[in-house]
Order: sequence, then C-alpha cells, then structure tokens
Amino acid sequence: MSADGATVAEEEYLQSLFWLKEAGLVMSAANVARAMQLSAPTVHEMVGRLERDGYIAREQDKTIKFTDSGMQFAERVVSRHRLIERFLTDVLKVPWDEVHEQAESLEHGMSPALEERIRAAVGDAKNCPH
Repeated sequence: MSADGATVAEEEYLQSLFWLKEAGLVMSAANVARAMQLSAPTVHEMVGRLERDGYIAREQDKTIKFTDSGMQFAERVVSRHRLIERFLTDVLKVPWDEVHEQAESLEHGMSPALEERIRAAVGDAKNCPH
C-alpha cells in the first residue's frame, strides 16, 4: 500500500468496489466501469495501480478481491461517506436525494478530528439515508 495513502481517485474506485461487494455483485473492472461510467481502459489502468499499491488483488478469472488492508481502507472511505450523508440529512436537514453529491465533495478533505465530531453528533452511520 502506498506510504502516502490513497489519492482521491483511488478512494473513489475503492468505494465503488466496496459497493459492488456489498451489493453481492462481481467485483470486476467491467462492473466498476459501468458503475462509475468510465471507459474500460481508464478503469484497467486504475485497477493496475490499486493492485500495485496493495489495495486489491486480481484473480485468474479477472475478478477483483480486496487485500485485508485494502478492505479496511475501503470500509473507512465508505464509512466517512455515509457519515457525511447522515450528518447532512439528520443535522442539517438536507433532503436525502441531494446528499450523495455533497458527500462526494466533502469526504476526501475531512480531517480525523472533524470526522470524530460528526460521528459524535450522528452516531456510527452504518448505512446511508437512501
């Protein structure tokens, strides 16, 4: 895994992979491309980077699996996203159909201290408001 941590783009891919896994869908580059509405070559390049950085591994059949540390990192990214969504809906009363895009913007720049304060305000946020 990269010593500097994941880039914003890597976090977005890891989040998409996590949501595929959570939905019971095959974790593959093709499914990531569909989910993120990106071209296959773009996704293939990033999948290679995620593998090189130790977040994922590719199986013989080209499916993707998280490494242990990659799974932990993806869970943190998704947790942070859901936490922001819950804060926006529960505390700021933003309509649930508007929070996803806002959470996408905010999740990458949130400090650990702010994350803990939001968690104290809304709880653990195991699921998103929609």
